[in-house]
Order: sequence, then C-alpha cells, then structure tokens
Amino acid sequence: MKKLSMTLSSQNVALTDGTGTLAASVTNLADAAERVVLGAFPVGPPNSLSGSTGATIPDALRTIEAGATEQYTVKFDTTGATAGTYSVKIMPYGADQPPEDYAELGSVVNLVVPDTKHDGTRFPWWIVAIVAAVLIVGGGVLLAIHPWDPDSASQTSPVATGTEGPPVTAEAGGGTTTAERVPDGIVGLPLDQAASLLDSRALAYSVQQEQVAAGSVAAGTVLRVDPPEGADVTGPVLLTVAVEGPPANAPDFVLYALPECSVVPGGSLSGADQITIFVALRNSGPGPWTALVPFEITSDTGLRAAGNSALSTGSSFTPMQVDLTLLDFDRTLRFTAVADPANSIQEENEANNSLVVVVNMPPRMTEADDVPCSLG
Repeated sequence: MKKLSMTLSSQNVALTDGTGTLAASVTNLADAAERVVLGAFPVGPPNSLSGSTGATIPDALRTIEAGATEQYTVKFDTTGATAGTYSVKIMPYGADQPPEDYAELGSVVNLVVPDTKHDGTRFPWWIVAIVAAVLIVGGGVLLAIHPWDPDSASQTSPVATGTEGPPVTAEAGGGTTTAERVPDGIVGLPLDQAASLLDSRALAYSVQQEQVAAGSVAAGTVLRVDPPEGADVTGPVLLTVAVEGPPANAPDFVLYALPECSVVPGGSLSGADQITIFVALRNSGPGPWTALVPFEITSDTGLRAAGNSALSTGSSFTPMQVDLTLLDFDRTLRFTAVADPANSIQEENEANNSLVVVVNMPPRMTEADDVPCSLG
C-alpha cells in the first residue's frame, strides 16, 4: 500500500487568457518522513500542449514529515494549443520509487481550451432595425409613385418538369449555396482517388487521420466519409483516412525526471562546466525492449547533448549531462529531454517521449553543488 494521499481543489481547470492554477494537497501517511514528487502526466492521444501537459509545478520535490500535508500549486499554460479538451493526470509519488507504482494515486483533471476564432461579440441587431426601417419607408415611397396593379401581377410561377431537377439550393449565411450529392464508392478508395472524385463534383473536403492496426488496411485508405455517401451536402466533406499504427506488441518509451540537478565546474572532458539532469527511461508499452534507446536533451538557449540509455529499473535514473557556457549561469534554463528523437523505434505512442525540466541556475560556482530544478 502506498502511504500517500492527494486531494485536488477541482477536477476542471478554469483558464483565463490561456493560464490557470490548481491546488493539490499531498499527505504523508507513513510513520517516517518521505521524499515526495508531485508530477503531471499526459493522458490520451498526442496533443499540442507544452510538454504534453502544459503544467509547471514549483518545488515539485519536497520532504514531507510523517503525518504532514504539503500544499502544491500546479500552474497551467495552454498558450499556442489548439482548441479542445485536454486531460492531465496529477500524481504524487515517492522520489526513490518508479512513478508508475503510484498510478492509483493519480487524479485526472480537464483543461478546456476555447476556440479563439470566435470572440463571442454579439451581433449588432440595431443595424438590422435601421435597415428594416429604411426598407419600409422606401417601399412606401415606391407604392406612392407606382401603385400596385393586381391585374398586371403574375399569378403563376413556372414549374420545372422532368425527373432530373436542378441542384437543390439552401440559404446559408445570407447567401445561396448549391447542394451536391456525396458520390458513392468513396469509402475504400485511396485518398488521391477519393480526392479526384470529390474535385470532379466541385466538393470541398478536409482530411483527418485514424490509426489502424498494422497490416489491417492499406495506409491512405478512406475509412469513413461525413456526410455519408449519397447525402446532400452544402459544405466541406470530411474524409477519415487510415494511417498504419504500431504493431500490437510495440514498446512505449516514457520519461520521468528526478527534480534534482547538479553542476560540476570543469566536469566535462572538454573542461567545460557540466550540468547533470537525472532522467528515468521506462517502457510502459505492451511490447518488450532490451536494447539501448537513443535520447537527446536540448535547452532553450541552444545547448545540446545526445546519447543512448538502457531502460531504467526500480529507482534507477540515467544521468543526462550537458556542457554549459558562462552565459548559462544566473538565469533560468528550460531543458527538453526526448527519447528516440528520430522515431527510429516504432512505439505504441510516439507523442509521449518528451519531458521538460526547468533549472534555476545560480551564479557560477567554484565547487560542485546541486541546483534547484523542477518539472516543466
């Protein structure tokens, strides 16, 4: 039994101008002090949030005394994310244990990013009233000049004959658009052929992708069409196209960081100062993996290092080391670690391979020392 508990202030994060906060209370139920990390982890399909969660947790690693409760603030920033609802798991775990061992303690929160294309401005209906008044007055003037003669007015309208009538028209947005019929036989076609068929009917279309099991259907095949075949449509047609997913027994690499970093002056083989960030590389997928996994770590200031790591087991972490320059001290650095950066290994999920660590660099020291860092 994991001797930690957590409560959140809400399951939904209220965003203002793309940012919001959440309060988390973590209690140590053990009989001794525990080093505890509060982490944020992506849930669901790949997304456009920074670091896949949009979350920053100041002082994520804390020592919590027996029976004590610590209050954390989780900060969210969805700037640049596409509109939609995102799910993020907030989870406390022991700093010296694998985070996945504490999965049952996590709680999923929801972020709703609105569509900024619509600013909610109300339509100025007073303009309609003015136009209507002008039309009424103008109509009265015309009647005064040209009185209506019922005998001269046409009392009938021509009726189209034949089995094939003209295209149906519909009023949309104040204008008339022509309805076309979605052709039959689109589902099952390769995308290029389906696109040619729609182009021949002057039908606009958009494409979305859906992963399918490897070998089940050819990549690029149209799986669905919306509206369905045979339906009349006045707007774009949505094509759902197959993309080959990973095999059923693929691995899935996930990174976890211990929010403890250290700097060694002159620690690099080149004589440069060096920072070490401790990262655990784990396989959370159904398929096994025993070989080394390539990784890359970069900073927002242009620093870069790369290497290969074995999978972490138990409480082990891989020290990822990056050479520093004199300009990297006395400032905040944002490091991004990525497993399998070239996607050379087919995984169950290619979008959860990265991790952001924020390091508050002090002025340059003369001796090796730890520096404050947190999960970004």
